[in-house]
Amino acid sequence: MFWLKTKIDASSTRVRYVSPNTLLGLIPLGEQAKTIPVANISSVDTDTRFNMGPFLIGLVLTGVGFGCLPDNLLLGLILLAFAVANLVNALSARLTFVNHAGGRNTLTVSILEKTRLMQLAERIEQLVFADRAATRHAEAMDIAQRQYTTAVQQTILQQQMLDAQQHDHQHTPAE
Repeated sequence: MFWLKTKIDASSTRVRYVSPNTLLGLIPLGEQAKTIPVANISSVDTDTRFNMGPFLIGLVLTGVGFGCLPDNLLLGLILLAFAVANLVNALSARLTFVNHAGGRNTLTVSILEKTRLMQLAERIEQLVFADRAATRHAEAMDIAQRQYTTAVQQTILQQQMLDAQQHDHQHTPAE
C-alpha cells in the first residue's frame, strides 16, 4: 500500500533496507531493518512471485465485503479494504542478496514497488562488480609494485657484489 513503502538505499559500501511488518497486509506493526556490506554481496537475484494464500483471502474478503455492504456499509468497506490489500499482496517482487558462502537475505515488496526494486538491483550489481574490479586492479598494482621493488633491490645487490669484486681485484697483490 502507498503508506507502507519499503525504504532501500545503496552506497558504495553498503545496502540498507527498512521494510514494514504488517497485519493482514494493511496495518503496520513495526519494521525490519537490515544493513549488508557491498563487499559481502556475491550476487543479486530478483523474481516475481504469485502467493496463493493472500489471493484466496482477498477473494473471500471481497465476497464477504460485498455481501455486507447492504446491511453494514462500514464493515463492508473495511472488509473490501483488507481484500484489496491482500489481492495486491498476492503478487510480490523479491530482491535476494547472495553472500560469498551462498547465504541469502531476501527482501519482499509489493508488486507496486517492482520497478524501483529492479532499478535498485541493477545499481547494486554495478556496485558489486565495480568493487571487485577495483579490488582486482588494486591487487594487480600491488603485485606489480612488489615485483618492481624486488627487481630494484636485486639490481642494487648485484651492483654491490660487482663493486666488491672489483675492489678485491684491485687490492689483491699479484704473484
